[in-house]
Parts: sequence; structure tokens; C-alpha cells
Amino acid sequence: MSELSKWIKVQALLKRIKSKEMQLRREICGNVLYGLTLPSRKKVVLDGYSIEAENKVSYSIEDAVYQAIEDELSLAEKAVIKWEPKLKLAEYKALLKQAEADEEELLLDEAITIKPTAPTLKVLGIAEEEGKL
Repeated sequence: MSELSKWIKVQALLKRIKSKEMQLRREICGNVLYGLTLPSRKKVVLDGYSIEAENKVSYSIEDAVYQAIEDELSLAEKAVIKWEPKLKLAEYKALLKQAEADEEELLLDEAITIKPTAPTLKVLGIAEEEGKL
């Protein structure tokens, strides 16, 4: 069996396992945390295991809504917002291309770390002939 065939089988198995794990986790936490308000955490002994179940909530800011109301916010409201620098990749690449054409260096490059990500792999379908899709 080829490495690709093995990967396809493992990927399908992992997908089923992840789905089943999430289903079981939701059922267990739903039973343990039944009737509690969000967020909640509870330690119990279940089937001989000491466990901690937790339901959390996440908070996010709707950017378009924030921009629409930003001028009306009090200083106290603005103070609870944390801003983090985030690179606009398309604009950065355009700026980098322009700097290279002008034979200039970007000071910003000193603050940017570039590192490889995990590889991606997609099965596009079964090829009718080797090398063709």
C-alpha cells in the first residue's frame, strides 16, 4: 500500500474519530453541567474517573460594527479593546515587490518572522490515468 493510500485511510479514520470524540464530549459535558449557566466548570467522579467538565464562552468584536460605533465609545469602553498588529499579507507582498524594484529594504522586515507551516494535502479525485485528473 502506498504512502498516499495509507494517508487517505488514516485521514478518513481521523475525521470519523474526531467527530465521535466531539459527540461524546458534548454528551458527557451536557450531562455533568446540566442546568448550570455559561460559563461553567464542575469536577465530578464518573465511572471511576475524576473529571472536570467545562463550558466556556468566547468573546469577539464584530469589526464592521465596532468601526461604526468607535467614535461614540467612552474612553473606558475603548480601554477594554486590545489591538494586536496583524500583517496584511497581500499589501505587504505588494510593498515588498515595490521595495525590491526600487532596490530598497523595508524596515518592517526586521519585525516580521517567516516560518513554514504544516504542509497541506488534498485528494482531488481518482485519476483515470496515472498523472492525470
